[in-house]
Amino acid sequence: VSGAEPFCPELRKLLAEAIKEWKIKYALEQYSKGEFSLGQACESAEVSVWDFPELLKKYKVSINYDEEELEEDLKAIRG
Repeated sequence: VSGAEPFCPELRKLLAEAIKEWKIKYALEQYSKGEFSLGQACESAEVSVWDFPELLKKYKVSINYDEEELEEDLKAIRG
């Protein structure tokens, strides 16, 4: 489009949404392979541990959570 700014607000928004979606899909993929713990996947996807189960449901990814991950997450919560 002639006269359009190189990075107009609409394009920036579209790119930001695409990056956010990629981060979520990457985190879900790594989580489903067992490469990321729940906490790591949440951090990578930039979502809370409370929102992550909704993403698992939306993308039909099984919960991959064991006792070791529970201990790791509890330690992180406690500081």
